[in-house]
Amino acid sequence: MQKAESKSLSQLPQTITIGSKDSDIKLRPRISIVIPVHNEEENIAFSLTRINHVLNSVLPDYEILLVNDGSNDNTLALIHQQQNNDPHLRVISYSLNKGKGHAIKTGVLRSSGKVIVFLDGDRDVSPDALRRIFKSVAVKRYAFDVELLAIANAFDLKIKEMPIDITLKSRFRISEITKMFIDVIAVFYRYRIKRTYQKRRESHTEIL
Repeated sequence: MQKAESKSLSQLPQTITIGSKDSDIKLRPRISIVIPVHNEEENIAFSLTRINHVLNSVLPDYEILLVNDGSNDNTLALIHQQQNNDPHLRVISYSLNKGKGHAIKTGVLRSSGKVIVFLDGDRDVSPDALRRIFKSVAVKRYAFDVELLAIANAFDLKIKEMPIDITLKSRFRISEITKMFIDVIAVFYRYRIKRTYQKRRESHTEIL
C-alpha cells in the first residue's frame, strides 16, 4: 500500500525528488522528521544544524525529509549544500507553492521511519523544546505520557490530538494499576502543588 502511494506521488507534475531514493534506503530509520519549507534562505542552514545537533545527541537513527514547497529564493541551493554533508537529509522539491499541508503530506508519504513527526522549517517550533521537556521528566514508566502532557502544558506548548489504534496484548495487573495511579498522583503534585514544571520553565526563560 505504501509503495503504491509513493509511486503515485512521484508521478505528480512538477514534483522532483532529490537525494536518496526509496530503493536506496537499506535500513529503516526509527524516526522520520518531515520539515516543510518555503522561502527560508535566512533560516534553513541554522535550523538544520540545530535539529541535527539535538537528534544526534539523543537518537542518531533518523532521517530528515525536507520538503521545498516551491521556494523562489535561494532556499533550494542552500539545501543542496547542506545535503552534501548530511547523510540523514533527503530532499523533496517542486516548483509551485502548494501550501504547508501539501508539503507535510508529501513528506509523510515519502517517509520510511517507524515513527513520523514534523517540525516547522521557520523555527516557529524549536527542536530544543523536546530537550527541555525530557529534562523535566521524572516518571520512568507508568504515567510517562501523562507527565509529558503536563510538562507541555506548563511550557505553553500546543497539544494536538490524533487518532490511533491500540491493541492490548495482555491485561493490566492490579499492581501495575496501583503503580500507575501513584505515578499520576505524583505528576499532579509536581504540577498543581509544587509547581515544579512551571518553575523549570521560568528558570529556562531567565537563562535565555
